[in-house]
Amino acid sequence: MRLFIASKVHIFDYASLQKRFAPTLRGKWIEAHNLHLTWYFIGDAMSPEATIEKMRSIEKSLTEPVALQDIGTFGSPPRVLFASSDVKILYAQADKIAEAGFVNKRFRPHATLCRIKALQDHKRFEAACRHFEKEVLGKILPEITLYRSHLGDKGPHYEALYTL
Repeated sequence: MRLFIASKVHIFDYASLQKRFAPTLRGKWIEAHNLHLTWYFIGDAMSPEATIEKMRSIEKSLTEPVALQDIGTFGSPPRVLFASSDVKILYAQADKIAEAGFVNKRFRPHATLCRIKALQDHKRFEAACRHFEKEVLGKILPEITLYRSHLGDKGPHYEALYTL
């Protein structure tokens, strides 16, 4: 059982974004219905019931969707392609979640788009990243949900257990 607290993400034109990067990398794209911003990863360290009890004390400051407006990477060479946001309300909400006991020391508001296996054309990859600089790519939805991840042959399936 893998638990995590997250908000769903909607990318406006995910197919076009994937198409732009297709000639530049080999990787595993996250399915559109699984896109999310992780507030806190629990894994199997706590039961769903105990997590829900803790979540009830979270003060919710996120009430409206928040724009995702940049592309970035983690790793060197890049291993993760993500969409991000630096909107202050996201950090304020992360602080409220931490106050409830879910401390994420390295919180950076982002949604993983692709797990990169190999770059095929580094220059074209960098150009594709620059193409999306400061462009509004989608939105983070304001619902904060506890999910259980079920791993299967066709990838993960996320089951919503509780929503603030």
